[in-house]
Amino acid sequence: MAESIKHLVVTLGLTKEQVSFVNAVLPADCIVSIADAIKDVRTFQDVVSIIYTPVVDEADLKRLFDYYEEIFYCTSDVVILLGYNKVSQQMKSVFKCYASFDDLKPELKYILLKAHRRERKVSEYSRQLVNGLRILGKISSCPGITTKALAEYNGCSVRSVQRYIESLRVAGEFVEYDRKKRGWHLPFGRPMLFGDVWDDMWNPEEN
Repeated sequence: MAESIKHLVVTLGLTKEQVSFVNAVLPADCIVSIADAIKDVRTFQDVVSIIYTPVVDEADLKRLFDYYEEIFYCTSDVVILLGYNKVSQQMKSVFKCYASFDDLKPELKYILLKAHRRERKVSEYSRQLVNGLRILGKISSCPGITTKALAEYNGCSVRSVQRYIESLRVAGEFVEYDRKKRGWHLPFGRPMLFGDVWDDMWNPEEN
């Protein structure tokens, strides 16, 4: 299945010529989205935002800063500010300031490629996490389910199922294979990663 096109970049206040330049240096599977106002910037699932700050109201810009201060430790977004340089040292990991678009040009391709690679890694990790949790949930609800059935349920190969189960075990989950039934089950009857089994083990007097 072909990978879907992603909105890697969202722009605000750029000229048509500037947007064309951004398009020219974008990775092949990405596109540019154009926002009409600062409040629209966060509605796109972008990784890099390019904002020409003279067209932005000061109050709206502050709201953008407040937003990223709240999610500072859990975002890999890059926000490029053109014509603005009043950013704290801490927030420079998110906000990159340039006096003009011409100053940004020499570095833009590198910034986008780096963001693209990072986004691919995050997406792959998220996909593996979701698939692992789906398999864990299926084993929990269908004790004795076979590897082949798990592969069909998750739309992946048998080898992938085996890798996901191994990852769950490394993470601390008890997933066992019953050789007689030729299927997988959870020895405690429910997932340990969700915490309830650990609570039972450490607080037996409450059960």
